[in-house]
Amino acid sequence: MGRKPFSVPLGVWWLVLSISVTACGKQIDVTPEQWLDAFKFVPVESGEVKPNSCEYSGDFKFTVRTDTLGKQFVRVSITLPYGFVEENETVLLKNANGELIKSDFRVLTSYGGKPKYVRSVIISFVDEFGSGTKDYYLAKGVKESFTKETESPSEILIGEHKFSFDGNRLIVYTSDRKLDIYPFVNVEGVGSEKVFSEVVESGEFYKWVRWFVWDKKFPRVLELRANSLGQFAVKLSVQRIDEEDGYTPEFGISIEGDGDISYVDGDKVVKVSDSFSRDFSNEAKRTQFVTSSIIIGFPDAHCWAKGEVVAKINEVGKWLVDYYRSREKDKVPHQPMAWRTSCVYVGPVGLPMWDELFEGTARIIEPVEDYKMLGTEKFALPKNEILKKCLEWHRNAMRVARLYGDDFGNICSLPQNSVFGMNRLNHNTEIYREYLRTGDAEIRKTFLLWCQNFAQLSIWWGDYGTDEFGGTRYNNITASDPSKHAEDKTFMWRSNYSVSFCTKGFANFLFAYEETGDPMYATALKWQTEYAKKIIHANTGECRNIGIVDDFMILYAVLGKEEYMQEGLRLFRELREKLNDEYLFSQGGQPILKEVPFIDDAKTGYKNPFAKPYIIGYALQGLPQLYELCPEEPKLYETIEAVAKFLADTVDPSGGWRYPHPKSSRVLISQGIEHAHQIMNACKVMKGKSQYYDNCIDAIEKVLQARVVGLMYRNSILSVLKSWEYSAGLVKSGENLEKIYRRFEEKDYSRDYTEGEISFGNSAPPEGIVYFASVLDFYLRERSAERLLAPSTPELKTLLARVLYQKVENETVKECSIEKGLPLFTSEWLHDLIPSLRFNPIKFADFSKWRETARKAVIESLGTPPPFEFFNPVLLKEEDRGKYVARKIAINISTWERIPAYLLIPKGTPPFPAVVCLHDHGGHFSIGKEKVVMPISEKESVVRDAKDWVDKYYGGRFIGDELAQRGYVVLAIDALFWGSRQECEGSKYENQQKVASNIFHLGTTWLGIITWDDIRSVEFLASLPEVDPNRIGAIGLSMGAHRTWILSALCDHIKVGCAICWMATTKSLMVPDNNQTRGQSAYSMLAPNLTTILDIPDVASIACPKPMLFFNGRYDTLFPIEGVEECYKIMKNVWESQNREDYLYTKIWDLEHLFSVEMQEEAFAWLDKFLKR
Repeated sequence: MGRKPFSVPLGVWWLVLSISVTACGKQIDVTPEQWLDAFKFVPVESGEVKPNSCEYSGDFKFTVRTDTLGKQFVRVSITLPYGFVEENETVLLKNANGELIKSDFRVLTSYGGKPKYVRSVIISFVDEFGSGTKDYYLAKGVKESFTKETESPSEILIGEHKFSFDGNRLIVYTSDRKLDIYPFVNVEGVGSEKVFSEVVESGEFYKWVRWFVWDKKFPRVLELRANSLGQFAVKLSVQRIDEEDGYTPEFGISIEGDGDISYVDGDKVVKVSDSFSRDFSNEAKRTQFVTSSIIIGFPDAHCWAKGEVVAKINEVGKWLVDYYRSREKDKVPHQPMAWRTSCVYVGPVGLPMWDELFEGTARIIEPVEDYKMLGTEKFALPKNEILKKCLEWHRNAMRVARLYGDDFGNICSLPQNSVFGMNRLNHNTEIYREYLRTGDAEIRKTFLLWCQNFAQLSIWWGDYGTDEFGGTRYNNITASDPSKHAEDKTFMWRSNYSVSFCTKGFANFLFAYEETGDPMYATALKWQTEYAKKIIHANTGECRNIGIVDDFMILYAVLGKEEYMQEGLRLFRELREKLNDEYLFSQGGQPILKEVPFIDDAKTGYKNPFAKPYIIGYALQGLPQLYELCPEEPKLYETIEAVAKFLADTVDPSGGWRYPHPKSSRVLISQGIEHAHQIMNACKVMKGKSQYYDNCIDAIEKVLQARVVGLMYRNSILSVLKSWEYSAGLVKSGENLEKIYRRFEEKDYSRDYTEGEISFGNSAPPEGIVYFASVLDFYLRERSAERLLAPSTPELKTLLARVLYQKVENETVKECSIEKGLPLFTSEWLHDLIPSLRFNPIKFADFSKWRETARKAVIESLGTPPPFEFFNPVLLKEEDRGKYVARKIAINISTWERIPAYLLIPKGTPPFPAVVCLHDHGGHFSIGKEKVVMPISEKESVVRDAKDWVDKYYGGRFIGDELAQRGYVVLAIDALFWGSRQECEGSKYENQQKVASNIFHLGTTWLGIITWDDIRSVEFLASLPEVDPNRIGAIGLSMGAHRTWILSALCDHIKVGCAICWMATTKSLMVPDNNQTRGQSAYSMLAPNLTTILDIPDVASIACPKPMLFFNGRYDTLFPIEGVEECYKIMKNVWESQNREDYLYTKIWDLEHLFSVEMQEEAFAWLDKFLKR
């Protein structure tokens, strides 16, 4: 067993000790009392200022979406409108039918002012999902007083589970099993000196309990989150008390139980007979174990890509699963006072495992309103396709950006994340806003994982009891001190102290708390805010700290605490002391010099104070919102306008800003989006009152143009423009231009655009990505989209012309685009294609509506049907064939055509069941209906032709005659191009394409005519007095099978179908040399523009819930077996969704492309089963 049990005095919960502990040889002054006080849960409180909103009336609607059906646990965060419900009022949850649903209602935050209206809540409940989405309504109940559970429970009861923790072991009891769960830290001397428990949430459907376990070296927090369906997660958080950087000890969680246990490997479940292990550093993928009743998983183990899970059967026959989150050899970085975590999930078989956020598949479809958006206006997608694509590129960057490995969840660049960068959480606010706009669950996950990473690894949890506690560490300590951790390329080591100008974006912890209810975020918010109030100033050497006004303005808007507005005013008033006559300021607050030397290095800039775009822009992150609240504050508007004008005046024609000085050598183009966003903030208060407003919009336009044209032409971002002097060899890489210039006037800037090195990037820092959507939306409210599609400045035009035709040595230009008739992009086109109307019970709640919509799509793809005509049947010939009569008749199949048909009628008392027999293709056109019914009064050559054909492909039997002998009325017609409907001179294989093309010119399709004729033939069959119209089936081989499942999908007269040897996915068929890629014959089965809407098995599935039989041959070279199996799987899902799995019969025979006697007997039995009962 991987754990070393702790020595814990039972029954001892919390004692206060005042000691100076020695941790790993270093003296750290922290007491258990201080430690608990720092991390215990303190709910977020609102203030005295109510929002400027009207009170809400009526019920509140929200929609839940889930990826799984059946009974589900739902836990969703909802932001309620102001005035909906007070803190002391109950809330009733109802479904769309008005029925009450029992639920837990946990208040997270309230609005400011009185009465206290609830703002953010988490609702937990259980409901049955028959489809993927469900509407719910919240209504007010009666007023009552709320009481919160504060005592430390010795037992936690929820659903059928009972939990208890003795400081060493979490014991889980149900009616039929017992689990022992051991959190472990394998370090000599580490134990559990004192334990304190805390109830975070206690409801009927969800419990959340934390145990604080004090230790001198590695204090820990053990969390239990459990719901009433039996799903629960255990999380162990370990803090390292030390003064020096180090690595995580061996720690993790062990689970022990009775019975057998198996591990899940893809689709396989393999029993553990002795032992099994998975090393996540070698194979970072999700791992699960199953017993007869539970699933055990590790929600985030694959994300850390280190550690190991080991399962074995011990000497007394019990199974044991040890999850080592970290082993000694893993070398997981663990800085002083930082936290590392280990998580395990347990739940009943049949319910989905929780994800990295301890959440299931049920999620809310956000009701995005102004109260949720914090003043961010809703916006629609741009109409221009190029801008849509650009917007989607940026949104996708936010979906996929999270880092994996030792710094899991951190973001330093997007969409391709890097280990190192400027770790600033303030940019996460815009990611959250983007989630609110889109409801995109992956963007939400990115936001929350970044907050989680920041709280655990970037906040300085040292200096207990001082004002320095809770600030943000300096990012990337190697950048400031290259001697530290230079060899580590997989983790960004931070400083072991807090830094004021890095402590920003802490308002995001409020949103993370409101989304999850996690006390970790409430704690981070509390201490970061306290740090900001006490430590952060704008007049003590870091004027950039003015940007933290943004955090205080957000907190004020959400919570209504007057102190937050006062903190914003404090920071501005401190900055005001440092403003020059033009309302600008330098980075350190020193007076801005009128004359400065050539500045190309930040250190030179510190000695020669100037207005630095990168620094001065922070004034527009919060001050515009402060102005809206305090318009009379002296110099506030003037500062906003002056800074916006300064940024607009200093934007480079290439769409970025030079760094560090507005006239330095290097242009940072990719990060220009942040400055554009800052200007945008200012414009919202400058509109209608500033003469510089249009100049500001011009600057935003330049930035957006650079971004849009870069993506348009290179599918990447214009990143950096480097000065021409490097290309000319006047300075070496790594040097700066201060070596050759003393004054800015000495440099020829125009040559940068003609000779300077231009770099493109597939990624950018967060500030270069996350603000794009907001800036684009703002701009499109002011100007037209067309202005962004071409550069407006000569300099940007010059750059674009250069990069458009840059010579690339390794670029290969293809010399062809089509191979063996297939466009070379075919496989890419089909690779990830999921037809838009493929049935999914999550997406399509009402099957009958899906069926109606899908059928309509197929019919539209077939083209215009031939005009209707009465059948007007006549008898041409008749033969007595013993048990049945064979008739050759003529009918009007449409206004255009009168055709012969074969009709077989059993002797006896009608009505009889009936079958339409649909002939194959075979590249053999001289006969059609004669392939399935013995010819009636035909020439001897036709009879011989037909017998030869059935001997080859039908086991020597005419299937129509076989069915007639068994008591079925049988009808067979010729499809257009076969038999009596062939070309006048005899149909030729090579003429199929010509016929299909000419039919396209008529406004319809060859397949459409075949299908409409088949439908009309069935309608004729159903009209016969000998036929029971409620007992009609269809059967066919090859193209006859294709006709069968289309007919079954589109014609309600067909009650059962047998499709033999024609089924596969389009993807599997669209390969070189397949029959469907050669043209000609494929045209008889081609429905234009249907594949992206419905693939072949999707069309066949429209027949559901009818009984359908599909046979294919394993050695049938026309239909690749992998494509067949995929179709069977797709169709199986549809029939199972309607509880009709017994109405779908699929089988792969060890045969080629034919319909053998054995296959026929099974198919006939299938018809008998449903048509003769």
